[in-house]
Amino acid sequence: MIEQLVKDYVKAAPVYKLGATIESVQKEYGLTEIYKLGSNENQLGVSPLAIKAMVEAAYQVNYYPEGKGIALREKLAKKFGIKMEQIMITEGGSVGLIWLGEVFIKEGDEVLICKPTYGAYQGIIRRNNGKIVEVPLNDDLSMDFEGMLGAITDKTKMIMICNPNNPTGVAADDKELYEFIKKVPKDIIILVDEAYIQFVDKPGYMSMISAIRDDNTVIVVQTFSKLYGMAGARVGYLVSNQEIIKYMQRIANFFCTNKLALAGAEAALDDREFAERTLQLTKEGRDYLTKEIEAMGYKVYPSQTNFIYCDLRTDPYELSEEMKKYGVIIRGNFELTRITVGLPEQNKKVIEVLKKLLKKEKL
Repeated sequence: MIEQLVKDYVKAAPVYKLGATIESVQKEYGLTEIYKLGSNENQLGVSPLAIKAMVEAAYQVNYYPEGKGIALREKLAKKFGIKMEQIMITEGGSVGLIWLGEVFIKEGDEVLICKPTYGAYQGIIRRNNGKIVEVPLNDDLSMDFEGMLGAITDKTKMIMICNPNNPTGVAADDKELYEFIKKVPKDIIILVDEAYIQFVDKPGYMSMISAIRDDNTVIVVQTFSKLYGMAGARVGYLVSNQEIIKYMQRIANFFCTNKLALAGAEAALDDREFAERTLQLTKEGRDYLTKEIEAMGYKVYPSQTNFIYCDLRTDPYELSEEMKKYGVIIRGNFELTRITVGLPEQNKKVIEVLKKLLKKEKL
Protein backbone atom coordinates (compact mmCIF):
# COMPACT_ATOMS: atom_id res chain seq x y z
CA MET A 1 0.00 0.00 0.00
CA ILE A 2 2.75 2.46 0.95
CA GLU A 3 4.48 1.96 -2.41
CA GLN A 4 1.39 3.25 -4.21
CA LEU A 5 1.58 6.50 -2.24
CA VAL A 6 5.22 7.18 -3.08
CA LYS A 7 6.28 9.37 -6.01
CA ASP A 8 7.69 7.52 -9.01
CA TYR A 9 10.97 9.44 -8.71
CA VAL A 10 11.55 8.17 -5.16
CA LYS A 11 10.81 4.56 -6.12
CA ALA A 12 13.21 4.74 -9.06
CA ALA A 13 15.93 6.76 -7.32
CA PRO A 14 19.19 4.92 -6.64
CA VAL A 15 20.24 4.83 -3.00
CA TYR A 16 23.14 7.23 -2.39
CA LYS A 17 26.14 5.25 -1.19
CA LEU A 18 27.71 6.86 1.83
CA GLY A 19 31.30 6.11 2.68
CA ALA A 20 32.08 3.64 5.45
CA THR A 21 32.28 5.11 8.95
CA ILE A 22 34.95 4.65 11.59
CA GLU A 23 32.37 3.03 13.87
CA SER A 24 31.22 0.49 11.27
CA VAL A 25 34.76 -0.63 10.47
CA GLN A 26 35.66 -0.85 14.16
CA LYS A 27 32.62 -3.04 14.78
CA GLU A 28 33.19 -5.26 11.75
CA TYR A 29 36.91 -5.91 12.19
CA GLY A 30 37.53 -5.21 15.89
CA LEU A 31 40.16 -2.56 15.16
CA THR A 32 40.97 0.37 17.41
CA GLU A 33 42.87 2.62 14.98
CA ILE A 34 40.95 3.60 11.85
CA TYR A 35 41.95 6.13 9.20
CA LYS A 36 38.87 7.46 7.41
CA LEU A 37 40.11 8.59 4.01
CA GLY A 38 37.02 8.04 1.93
CA SER A 39 34.95 11.23 2.25
CA ASN A 40 37.50 14.03 1.64
CA GLU A 41 37.21 15.41 5.16
CA ASN A 42 39.87 17.63 6.71
CA GLN A 43 42.13 15.28 8.68
CA LEU A 44 43.69 18.20 10.57
CA GLY A 45 40.37 18.70 12.35
CA VAL A 46 38.47 21.94 12.84
CA SER A 47 39.66 25.52 13.13
CA PRO A 48 40.29 26.23 16.85
CA LEU A 49 38.63 29.63 16.41
CA ALA A 50 35.56 27.93 14.95
CA ILE A 51 35.38 25.46 17.85
CA LYS A 52 35.58 28.28 20.40
CA ALA A 53 32.82 30.20 18.62
CA MET A 54 30.58 27.13 18.36
CA VAL A 55 31.03 26.30 22.04
CA GLU A 56 30.03 29.83 22.99
CA ALA A 57 27.04 29.66 20.63
CA ALA A 58 25.94 26.39 22.23
CA TYR A 59 24.85 28.31 25.32
CA GLN A 60 22.28 30.11 23.17
CA VAL A 61 20.78 27.25 21.18
CA ASN A 62 17.50 27.72 23.00
CA TYR A 63 17.07 30.61 20.56
CA TYR A 64 16.54 30.20 16.83
CA PRO A 65 19.44 31.21 14.57
CA GLU A 66 19.35 34.40 12.52
CA GLY A 67 17.40 33.13 9.54
CA LYS A 68 19.44 34.35 6.57
CA GLY A 69 22.97 34.42 8.01
CA ILE A 70 23.35 38.17 7.55
CA ALA A 71 26.59 38.49 9.55
CA LEU A 72 28.23 35.62 7.66
CA ARG A 73 27.03 36.97 4.32
CA GLU A 74 28.49 40.37 5.13
CA LYS A 75 31.82 38.79 5.93
CA LEU A 76 31.83 36.71 2.73
CA ALA A 77 30.80 39.73 0.67
CA LYS A 78 33.78 41.66 1.99
CA LYS A 79 36.07 38.72 1.24
CA PHE A 80 34.92 38.47 -2.39
CA GLY A 81 34.33 42.16 -3.02
CA ILE A 82 30.63 41.71 -3.85
CA LYS A 83 27.29 42.66 -2.33
CA MET A 84 25.76 40.74 0.56
CA GLU A 85 22.60 40.36 -1.52
CA GLN A 86 24.54 38.17 -3.95
CA ILE A 87 25.07 35.47 -1.30
CA MET A 88 22.75 32.85 0.15
CA ILE A 89 23.76 30.62 3.10
CA THR A 90 22.70 26.96 2.93
CA GLU A 91 22.98 23.80 5.01
CA GLY A 92 26.16 22.68 3.27
CA GLY A 93 26.73 23.08 -0.44
CA SER A 94 24.59 20.01 -1.14
CA VAL A 95 21.37 21.67 0.04
CA GLY A 96 22.14 24.66 -2.14
CA LEU A 97 22.39 22.28 -5.11
CA ILE A 98 19.03 20.71 -4.25
CA TRP A 99 17.34 24.12 -4.10
CA LEU A 100 18.84 25.07 -7.47
CA GLY A 101 17.15 22.04 -8.98
CA GLU A 102 13.81 22.88 -7.38
CA VAL A 103 13.89 26.49 -8.55
CA PHE A 104 15.07 26.01 -12.12
CA ILE A 105 14.67 22.45 -13.45
CA LYS A 106 11.27 21.71 -14.99
CA GLU A 107 9.99 18.44 -16.45
CA GLY A 108 11.78 17.69 -19.70
CA ASP A 109 14.57 20.23 -19.20
CA GLU A 110 17.99 18.99 -20.27
CA VAL A 111 20.90 19.39 -17.87
CA LEU A 112 24.48 18.90 -19.07
CA ILE A 113 27.03 17.28 -16.77
CA CYS A 114 30.48 15.77 -17.23
CA LYS A 115 31.12 12.06 -16.94
CA PRO A 116 32.32 11.20 -14.37
CA THR A 117 31.45 13.95 -11.92
CA TYR A 118 29.81 14.48 -8.53
CA GLY A 119 27.08 11.85 -8.24
CA ALA A 120 24.53 14.08 -6.47
CA TYR A 121 23.88 16.00 -9.69
CA GLN A 122 22.05 13.08 -11.28
CA GLY A 123 19.71 12.74 -8.31
CA ILE A 124 18.89 16.45 -8.37
CA ILE A 125 18.05 16.32 -12.07
CA ARG A 126 15.91 13.18 -11.74
CA ARG A 127 13.93 14.41 -8.74
CA ASN A 128 12.78 17.38 -10.82
CA ASN A 129 11.97 15.22 -13.89
CA GLY A 130 14.81 16.70 -15.91
CA LYS A 131 16.84 14.86 -18.54
CA ILE A 132 20.50 14.06 -17.90
CA VAL A 133 22.87 14.73 -20.80
CA GLU A 134 26.38 13.44 -20.12
CA VAL A 135 29.48 14.70 -21.90
CA PRO A 136 32.49 12.40 -21.32
CA LEU A 137 35.72 13.94 -20.05
CA ASN A 138 38.78 14.00 -22.26
CA ASP A 139 41.28 11.14 -22.02
CA ASP A 140 43.33 13.13 -19.50
CA LEU A 141 40.12 13.69 -17.47
CA SER A 142 40.03 17.38 -18.34
CA MET A 143 36.65 18.90 -19.24
CA ASP A 144 35.56 18.80 -22.86
CA PHE A 145 34.20 22.33 -23.22
CA GLU A 146 33.77 22.04 -26.98
CA GLY A 147 31.81 18.84 -26.45
CA MET A 148 29.59 20.63 -23.94
CA LEU A 149 28.91 23.48 -26.30
CA GLY A 150 28.04 20.96 -29.00
CA ALA A 151 25.59 19.19 -26.67
CA ILE A 152 23.51 22.31 -26.04
CA THR A 153 20.01 22.19 -27.55
CA ASP A 154 16.91 24.34 -27.30
CA LYS A 155 15.89 22.18 -24.32
CA THR A 156 19.07 22.79 -22.32
CA LYS A 157 18.20 24.51 -19.04
CA MET A 158 21.34 24.09 -16.95
CA ILE A 159 25.01 23.09 -17.07
CA MET A 160 26.50 21.65 -13.87
CA ILE A 161 30.28 21.90 -13.59
CA CYS A 162 32.29 20.64 -10.63
CA ASN A 163 35.63 22.44 -10.58
CA PRO A 164 37.96 20.99 -9.44
CA ASN A 165 36.06 17.89 -10.45
CA ASN A 166 34.99 15.17 -8.04
CA PRO A 167 35.95 12.26 -8.18
CA THR A 168 38.86 12.98 -10.58
CA GLY A 169 40.48 15.88 -8.69
CA VAL A 170 41.38 17.57 -11.98
CA ALA A 171 40.90 21.35 -12.22
CA ALA A 172 39.85 23.06 -15.42
CA ASP A 173 42.02 25.77 -16.91
CA ASP A 174 40.37 28.81 -15.32
CA LYS A 175 40.69 30.97 -18.42
CA GLU A 176 39.19 28.23 -20.62
CA LEU A 177 36.29 27.84 -18.18
CA TYR A 178 35.74 31.60 -18.14
CA GLU A 179 35.68 31.71 -21.96
CA PHE A 180 33.32 28.73 -22.06
CA ILE A 181 30.88 30.54 -19.78
CA LYS A 182 30.90 33.55 -22.11
CA LYS A 183 29.97 31.32 -25.08
CA VAL A 184 26.98 29.66 -23.39
CA PRO A 185 23.58 31.23 -24.25
CA LYS A 186 22.50 33.58 -21.47
CA ASP A 187 19.20 31.79 -20.84
CA ILE A 188 21.04 28.68 -19.60
CA ILE A 189 21.90 28.38 -15.89
CA ILE A 190 25.61 27.68 -15.36
CA LEU A 191 26.37 26.11 -12.00
CA VAL A 192 30.02 25.99 -10.97
CA ASP A 193 30.51 23.84 -7.87
CA GLU A 194 33.73 25.01 -6.21
CA ALA A 195 33.73 22.81 -3.10
CA TYR A 196 37.48 22.16 -3.53
CA ILE A 197 38.69 25.37 -5.15
CA GLN A 198 40.71 26.51 -2.13
CA PHE A 199 43.07 23.56 -2.69
CA VAL A 200 44.09 24.70 -6.18
CA ASP A 201 47.72 25.79 -5.92
CA LYS A 202 48.08 27.46 -9.32
CA PRO A 203 49.08 31.11 -8.76
CA GLY A 204 46.27 33.54 -9.52
CA TYR A 205 43.69 30.83 -10.21
CA MET A 206 40.24 32.40 -10.69
CA SER A 207 37.04 31.48 -8.93
CA MET A 208 34.10 31.79 -11.29
CA ILE A 209 32.63 34.28 -8.85
CA SER A 210 34.53 36.66 -11.12
CA ALA A 211 32.28 35.56 -14.01
CA ILE A 212 29.03 36.55 -12.27
CA ARG A 213 27.23 39.46 -13.92
CA ASP A 214 23.80 41.05 -13.57
CA ASP A 215 22.97 39.97 -17.13
CA ASN A 216 24.10 36.32 -16.93
CA THR A 217 23.02 33.19 -15.08
CA VAL A 218 26.22 32.02 -13.39
CA ILE A 219 25.85 30.50 -9.92
CA VAL A 220 28.82 29.43 -7.79
CA VAL A 221 28.61 27.05 -4.83
CA GLN A 222 31.27 26.92 -2.12
CA THR A 223 31.42 25.23 1.28
CA PHE A 224 33.03 25.28 4.72
CA SER A 225 33.18 21.46 4.74
CA LYS A 226 36.64 20.94 3.24
CA LEU A 227 39.26 23.61 3.91
CA TYR A 228 37.71 24.74 7.19
CA GLY A 229 36.99 21.22 8.49
CA MET A 230 33.29 21.86 9.15
CA ALA A 231 31.72 18.98 7.21
CA GLY A 232 29.67 17.95 10.24
CA ALA A 233 28.35 21.47 10.86
CA ARG A 234 26.69 21.74 7.41
CA VAL A 235 27.28 25.24 6.11
CA GLY A 236 27.79 26.33 2.51
CA TYR A 237 26.74 29.20 0.29
CA LEU A 238 25.57 30.18 -3.18
CA VAL A 239 26.89 33.24 -4.99
CA SER A 240 25.14 34.78 -8.01
CA ASN A 241 23.53 38.00 -9.16
CA GLN A 242 20.93 39.57 -6.90
CA GLU A 243 17.93 38.55 -8.98
CA ILE A 244 18.82 34.86 -8.91
CA ILE A 245 19.53 34.94 -5.17
CA LYS A 246 16.18 36.67 -4.61
CA TYR A 247 14.34 33.79 -6.27
CA MET A 248 16.49 31.21 -4.47
CA GLN A 249 15.61 32.77 -1.11
CA ARG A 250 11.90 32.22 -1.79
CA ILE A 251 12.27 28.45 -1.55
CA ALA A 252 14.60 28.45 1.46
CA ASN A 253 13.63 26.92 4.77
CA PHE A 254 12.86 29.22 7.66
CA PHE A 255 16.50 29.09 8.79
CA CYS A 256 19.50 28.90 6.44
CA THR A 257 21.44 26.64 8.82
CA ASN A 258 21.94 26.17 12.55
CA LYS A 259 23.27 28.63 15.10
CA LEU A 260 26.49 26.70 15.77
CA ALA A 261 27.35 26.46 12.07
CA LEU A 262 26.89 30.19 11.54
CA ALA A 263 29.09 31.06 14.52
CA GLY A 264 31.77 28.56 13.51
CA ALA A 265 31.85 29.68 9.88
CA GLU A 266 32.26 33.34 10.80
CA ALA A 267 35.19 32.51 13.09
CA ALA A 268 36.77 30.09 10.59
CA LEU A 269 37.12 32.86 8.03
CA ASP A 270 39.47 34.65 10.45
CA ASP A 271 41.66 31.59 11.10
CA ARG A 272 44.29 31.98 8.37
CA GLU A 273 46.78 29.91 10.36
CA PHE A 274 44.51 26.84 10.30
CA ALA A 275 43.66 27.29 6.62
CA GLU A 276 47.30 27.69 5.60
CA ARG A 277 48.33 24.67 7.66
CA THR A 278 45.60 22.62 5.98
CA LEU A 279 46.74 23.70 2.52
CA GLN A 280 50.38 22.95 3.32
CA LEU A 281 49.68 19.48 4.69
CA THR A 282 47.35 18.71 1.80
CA LYS A 283 49.90 19.65 -0.85
CA GLU A 284 52.67 17.74 0.89
CA GLY A 285 50.45 14.68 1.33
CA ARG A 286 49.12 14.86 -2.22
CA ASP A 287 52.66 15.03 -3.60
CA TYR A 288 53.80 12.15 -1.38
CA LEU A 289 50.93 9.84 -2.33
CA THR A 290 51.33 10.66 -6.02
CA LYS A 291 55.08 10.06 -5.97
CA GLU A 292 54.81 6.76 -4.08
CA ILE A 293 51.96 5.35 -6.18
CA GLU A 294 53.63 6.37 -9.44
CA ALA A 295 56.84 4.72 -8.23
CA MET A 296 54.81 1.51 -7.89
CA GLY A 297 53.97 1.79 -11.58
CA TYR A 298 50.41 3.12 -11.41
CA LYS A 299 48.69 6.17 -12.89
CA VAL A 300 47.72 9.09 -10.65
CA TYR A 301 45.78 11.94 -12.23
CA PRO A 302 46.94 15.48 -11.41
CA SER A 303 44.87 16.56 -8.43
CA GLN A 304 44.06 20.08 -7.27
CA THR A 305 41.92 18.87 -4.36
CA ASN A 306 42.38 17.15 -1.01
CA PHE A 307 42.15 13.70 -2.63
CA ILE A 308 43.80 11.73 -5.42
CA TYR A 309 42.24 9.62 -8.19
CA CYS A 310 44.37 6.75 -9.40
CA ASP A 311 44.28 3.72 -11.68
CA LEU A 312 45.60 0.85 -9.60
CA ARG A 313 44.57 -1.71 -12.23
CA THR A 314 42.38 -3.57 -9.79
CA ASP A 315 38.72 -3.48 -8.81
CA PRO A 316 38.24 -0.32 -6.66
CA TYR A 317 35.46 -1.87 -4.58
CA GLU A 318 37.40 -5.05 -3.78
CA LEU A 319 40.46 -2.97 -2.91
CA SER A 320 38.48 -0.70 -0.60
CA GLU A 321 36.99 -3.73 1.18
CA GLU A 322 40.42 -5.27 1.70
CA MET A 323 41.88 -2.01 2.99
CA LYS A 324 39.22 -1.82 5.70
CA LYS A 325 40.78 -4.94 7.25
CA TYR A 326 43.93 -2.88 7.80
CA GLY A 327 42.04 0.07 9.27
CA VAL A 328 42.07 2.28 6.17
CA ILE A 329 38.82 3.55 4.64
CA ILE A 330 38.98 4.73 1.01
CA ARG A 331 36.28 5.16 -1.65
CA GLY A 332 35.65 2.17 -3.91
CA ASN A 333 32.45 3.01 -5.78
CA PHE A 334 34.00 4.86 -8.71
CA GLU A 335 35.56 3.59 -11.92
CA LEU A 336 39.00 4.19 -10.42
CA THR A 337 40.23 4.50 -6.81
CA ARG A 338 39.79 7.73 -4.85
CA ILE A 339 41.83 8.35 -1.69
CA THR A 340 41.54 11.34 0.62
CA VAL A 341 44.86 13.00 1.47
CA GLY A 342 45.54 12.46 5.15
CA LEU A 343 48.10 13.45 7.74
CA PRO A 344 51.68 12.18 7.20
CA GLU A 345 51.23 9.02 9.29
CA GLN A 346 47.94 8.26 7.56
CA ASN A 347 49.45 8.67 4.10
CA LYS A 348 52.33 6.36 5.01
CA LYS A 349 49.85 3.76 6.20
CA VAL A 350 47.97 4.00 2.88
CA ILE A 351 51.14 3.31 0.91
CA GLU A 352 52.14 0.48 3.24
CA VAL A 353 48.78 -1.25 2.80
CA LEU A 354 48.66 -0.64 -0.95
CA LYS A 355 52.10 -2.18 -1.40
CA LYS A 356 51.00 -5.21 0.56
CA LEU A 357 47.69 -5.70 -1.26
CA LEU A 358 48.74 -4.84 -4.79
CA LYS A 359 51.54 -7.42 -4.71
CA LYS A 360 48.86 -10.06 -4.82
CA GLU A 361 47.65 -11.07 -8.27
CA LYS A 362 44.04 -11.08 -7.19
CA LEU A 363 42.34 -9.42 -4.25
